[in-house]
Amino acid sequence: TRYDAAGIESMAKELGLAVVSRTGREEDGGPNIRLSSAKGGEFGAFGVSCSGDGAARKCDGIQLVASFDAPADAAETAIYIDEVNATFSVTKMVQLENRLSLSRYLIMDNGVSRGNLLVNLQIFEEVLGYVVEAFPG
Repeated sequence: TRYDAAGIESMAKELGLAVVSRTGREEDGGPNIRLSSAKGGEFGAFGVSCSGDGAARKCDGIQLVASFDAPADAAETAIYIDEVNATFSVTKMVQLENRLSLSRYLIMDNGVSRGNLLVNLQIFEEVLGYVVEAFPG
């Protein structure tokens, strides 16, 4: 199954995530849904590789991304990034200038079940909760 904004929002609400905002991205019209977790933090769910028009627009991928201001201490930041990446192989943390970015890309080519996508959203929320709690900033 391919997903649209309404499907992603429905699953997010089922997991208890709050929808903060919903927009379309200019470059490809994919959905950009900002979600908030009771476990701490906000993240974006961005539809990727989308096709179709209007209500028929569906996506073959979802990028989950949370970003944070990087701590001023470069050595502490490097240790923190290494710790997150070593602990959680399902996500990737990188530093982009003065920001840290935690991400997970979900490939849905040829379909992914709703149950599988729910688990992936839940895993990202759990990792984000840990990252927010352990954040050195």
